[in-house]
Amino acid sequence: MPETASHHTPAYLPVVRLGRITSGDQFGITDERIADILKQIQPDLMEMESGSVAEVCWYLRTPFLCIRSGSNRTQNLPDNDYRTLSPFASRQAALFTISLVRELAAASRR
Repeated sequence: MPETASHHTPAYLPVVRLGRITSGDQFGITDERIADILKQIQPDLMEMESGSVAEVCWYLRTPFLCIRSGSNRTQNLPDNDYRTLSPFASRQAALFTISLVRELAAASRR
């Protein structure tokens, strides 16, 4: 069961969502670039790391699953969201991963 996030007001309960994720190696991009990405690709989340792993897995025809937990909004000058929310986001991703592995193990025994 996810823990309630209270780092922002109002508090909320994290949820698992499917969505489109864009990837790149830019941290702190311009508002114009953000607007362009949002217009062209309409992502639900932008992140920097798993896209390259996904590309290698696709190239090698190796199945993969990426579990991401967002820790800050897409913005040109990231504030302290990353520092304050990263531990919480990391914990939620870990809890979700443990739960998913348990479910997969149980399903494989059926």
